[in-house]
Amino acid sequence: MNKMGYSLGVDFGHLFLKMVIIDSANRVCHQLYLNHQGDAAGRFKEALAGILKNYQIEKLGITGGLVSSVNGFLSDYTVDQVRAQMSWVKEKFGLVNNIFDLGGTSVSLIELDEKGEFKNFISNSLCAAGTGSFLDEQATRLEIDYQDLCEFKEIKTPPPIAARCSVFAKSDLIHYQQEGYNREELWAGLCRGLCRTILRTLLKGRSLEGATVVIGGMAQNSEVLRWLKSMVKAQILTSKDAHLAGALGSARLAKPVELSKLEIEEINLSVEFKKQERRPKLELKRSKYPDFKVQEEFLDQLGNEVRLSFFPETNQMQGFLGIDIGSTSTKLA
Repeated sequence: MNKMGYSLGVDFGHLFLKMVIIDSANRVCHQLYLNHQGDAAGRFKEALAGILKNYQIEKLGITGGLVSSVNGFLSDYTVDQVRAQMSWVKEKFGLVNNIFDLGGTSVSLIELDEKGEFKNFISNSLCAAGTGSFLDEQATRLEIDYQDLCEFKEIKTPPPIAARCSVFAKSDLIHYQQEGYNREELWAGLCRGLCRTILRTLLKGRSLEGATVVIGGMAQNSEVLRWLKSMVKAQILTSKDAHLAGALGSARLAKPVELSKLEIEEINLSVEFKKQERRPKLELKRSKYPDFKVQEEFLDQLGNEVRLSFFPETNQMQGFLGIDIGSTSTKLA
C-alpha cells in the first residue's frame, strides 16, 4: 500500500461513476470511469475495496447528480457539484467566462464573472433532448459503436435532423435512410441537431461570449465539439480528462476522513440509496380498455404483422381498403 496520504474524489452521475485519486500536489494517481448500470452504490463499494488495498485515503469528496441520494456517514463528505466543477476548471484553464456541462441525462451552463466567481446557472428540463442519453439511443438505433466514430469522415453538409425530440429524430432518421444517406452522414446530422438544441435550451437566443470550457461525458465526442465550435463565436476549450471534472474538483475540495470509517464492512452498512416512493399504478375505472383479440395473427415473409379479425364463410367478401403511409410505417385495413 502507498503510505502517502491521498484524496479521493467521487462523482455519482446518473449513468457513470467517476472516481479520482490525487496526491498532495494534485497529481492524478488513479482514475475510474464506469457505467454503473443503475447500481452506483454497488459499483462504488466494489471500486473502493480495490482502492483501499493500494492507497491510504486521508480525504474524501463526493459530488454528482445522485449525491443527494447518498446517506450514512458519506453524506458528511458531499461537495456542491457546481463548486467542484468550477474548482477544476479554474486550476486547469485559469479564468474563463462559461462552463458547459454536457452529461448523460442533463446539460447545464455555469456563467462566471470577470474574477472567475459564480454568476449564473442554467439547466435543461427533464426532457432528454440535448443530452448524451439522446445520442446513445440514436446510436443504438443506427447500430453505431462509439469505437467506430474515430473512423467516420467529417461531413460538411449532413441532413437536417430534428434533435429536439427523440420521436422526431427517429422519423427523420428513417426518412433519410430511405433516401440513401449513410451512417456517417446521419451521425453528423444528429450531432449538429443536438448542438442546436443545447444552445437553444441554455442560451435562449443569447450569444455565447468569452472562453467556454466543455466538461462532462460529451466532451469526449469530437463531432459534438466540432459543431459547437462552428455555431458560436466564443472560444471552446476542453481536455481529455474533462469528463472527470466533477470527481477531480471534489478531490481538490475533499474533507479529512478517518480511515476506520472507510472499512468496507462499514460501507456495506452505510451506503444505501434512498428508496424513491412510487405513485400508485394507474387503473381504468371509468372506462373499458378495448379488446384487440383477433381470430388469427402472424408475421408474413417480410416481417409485416397481419391480423385477421374473422374469416368470411365463403372465403370472399366485398369491402373497402384503407392505406395509411406514415413516416415510419405503412398500415392497411
